[in-house]
Amino acid sequence: MEWILIVTLLCIFLYLHITSLKNNTKYLKRTALFLYKKGKYSKALKFIKKHKNSFTENFYYSLLIEILIESKKIEESLIACDEALKCKCTDSVLYNNISWAYFESGMLKEAIVHAEKSIELDQNFAAPYANKGNCYYILGDLKESVHCFKKALELKKELPAALYGAGLCLYKLNKYEESESHLVKYLKHNKKSINTYKMLADIYYNREDYDSSILMYETIISFNPTIPWSYYELGNVLFLKGDLDRAIRELDKAIELDDNSAIPYYYKCRIYAVFRNIDESFQCLEKAILREKYLRLIALDDNFLNNLKVYSKFKDIVGSRKEDIIGELE
Repeated sequence: MEWILIVTLLCIFLYLHITSLKNNTKYLKRTALFLYKKGKYSKALKFIKKHKNSFTENFYYSLLIEILIESKKIEESLIACDEALKCKCTDSVLYNNISWAYFESGMLKEAIVHAEKSIELDQNFAAPYANKGNCYYILGDLKESVHCFKKALELKKELPAALYGAGLCLYKLNKYEESESHLVKYLKHNKKSINTYKMLADIYYNREDYDSSILMYETIISFNPTIPWSYYELGNVLFLKGDLDRAIRELDKAIELDDNSAIPYYYKCRIYAVFRNIDESFQCLEKAILREKYLRLIALDDNFLNNLKVYSKFKDIVGSRKEDIIGELE
């Protein structure tokens, strides 16, 4: 009978211990964060609301706002921001998340204000600088955006948002070498970022490093084989490298995926023109311009089409004066 008593007492002890643990703030925080990081946003939301009184206002509102943003409940996140601001919280992470919520809602000036408040509370916190960088990018101030992203990277050199943001802005500013450095580092954190591979492909293309550009497009296709532009841009690079048969095959794949796309027809037109397959070239040119009238302007100055320009048919399809074409397009 003694062993039954011992087991009973042990069970009671374990029950009391577990009950005590569940009411422990550290345990509750760990559980809430675990649910959030696992992407179980609905469960995380219910959990923190149930145990709201066990958390500090800073922790509760900070995590609440993050969960709501990740759940795409932007309006609710702004309501949570208003509640948090009324509590006069003084936590840098919370103000950063408030900034994030305003950014997601498109209220960029407000987002910058709260990011600056976050920085004021903790000047060594990298995330609000990245938030400011995102805001200035949307506002079109690329130089200020780069400045913010670089400041974030000074504080946290592998911050993914800052690496991507800096790489993107520098790419837009045609500072390709510096952009490449940031984008390559970003791929260590997000190996399937199609936009990053596309920017790198363009950078290598402009550098005339066609092999590297081809590799980037091939990587994009390996991740998602249903994107038309990945095939026609690959086809264009293959053309410039001199691999004409494969270039045509890739352009045909783009057309199979989207017959309404003008660019693959235009690229095929260029290839056929260079090699004096005049009839095929004109057929592709007509199809391209039928889909996108603006290609008339590009064709007019395109040296790859010089073999077509000696024919009157070229003027019939494209025109002969840039001013006239612009007037017709307007």
